[in-house]
Amino acid sequence: MSQAVAELEMPVRRYSFLTDFFIRMVKEKPLGTVGLVIFLLLLLAGIFANFLAPYGLNETVGGFLKPPSGQFWLGTDNLGGTCSVG
Repeated sequence: MSQAVAELEMPVRRYSFLTDFFIRMVKEKPLGTVGLVIFLLLLLAGIFANFLAPYGLNETVGGFLKPPSGQFWLGTDNLGGTCSVG
């Protein structure tokens, strides 16, 4: 009888340490996991900031105060952005 029970038992699935840690964290502390994900996103945005925004704060990319043309239908403003109606 004990041999039949042993055969019916499901094998325990083993994960790596990091996978097991992440699964336990999601189950036990879901808000902490959300906070960790937000923190990691902000950290990655800070690390890759030069790639995400290659131009400086006051650096203009295009021409400024250009008249209307085929590329800019309403012209550009004093920062090189496109003008909008309204």
